[in-house]
Amino acid sequence: MISEAFVLLPKSRYLDDIGLCKPTLLFHETYQPDFHTRTMLPTELCNLVIDHFHDSKPSLLTCSLVRRARDPESRFHIFQKVQLCRDTADSFFQLIESPHAILASAHIRELDVAQNSVTEGGSLAGDLLDGRAFQGVLTRCPADVFEHVQKLSVTCVGRWTLINAEKLSIGHRVKSVTELRSWMIVFQTDEEFQALITPIQALKSCLCRLYCSGPRIRRKITRMPSSHFQPT
Repeated sequence: MISEAFVLLPKSRYLDDIGLCKPTLLFHETYQPDFHTRTMLPTELCNLVIDHFHDSKPSLLTCSLVRRARDPESRFHIFQKVQLCRDTADSFFQLIESPHAILASAHIRELDVAQNSVTEGGSLAGDLLDGRAFQGVLTRCPADVFEHVQKLSVTCVGRWTLINAEKLSIGHRVKSVTELRSWMIVFQTDEEFQALITPIQALKSCLCRLYCSGPRIRRKITRMPSSHFQPT
C-alpha cells in the first residue's frame, strides 16, 4: 500500500527556485510484507509547511505533519505568537525555567512585550514597571527560546532602562528578528536608542513611535535607511 500527501506550499522565491511552489509530495510511504521505506522533505521545508498551515487543522491533518510518529517537529509549533504583559510575564518566565518545558525548541515567530497597561486616553496607567518584562526576555529566558522570532513588538515601556549586560544580550536573544515595532518608549540619550536597534542584525523593517529627549536622536531616526520611524 502506498500512502501519499500533497500540499500547496506558500509562494516564495526560495521554494520556487527548488521547484516546490506547486502541489508537493510531503511524504511517501510504501508498505510491503517485509519492506518499509519512508522519505520526507528536509526538516526546514516541513517547518515552513507547518507554519503556513498552523491555523488550519484540516490542512495539517491532510499533510499528516501533526502526527508525532511521522514528524516530531510538529509538537514544537504550539505557540506561533507569545504576548507578554505586566501581569503575565512572570508566569511565562516561570514556565520557561521549569525543567519540563520544551519551549526552548518551540518555533515562536512573533513576540509582543507590553510592559505597562494603557488608559483610554492613550497614556500609561498605574505604577510604571520600567523594563521588567523585556528585561526578563533578555535575562530569564535561554538564548534559543526566541531564536525563530521574526516579528518583535516592544510597547508601553515608559522610561527605557537597561544595564550593559542586558543590552549585549539583545542580539543573542532576537537574532532572527526582521520586523521591529515599538511605541511609548522614552529614550534619554541616543546611545539608549542605538542599544535597541544596532544588535538586531537581520532587521529589515522598523516602525517606532519614540519619545525623544533631544534633537540628536531625532536626526539619527530620520537618517536610518529602510526603516519607518515616527519621532515625537
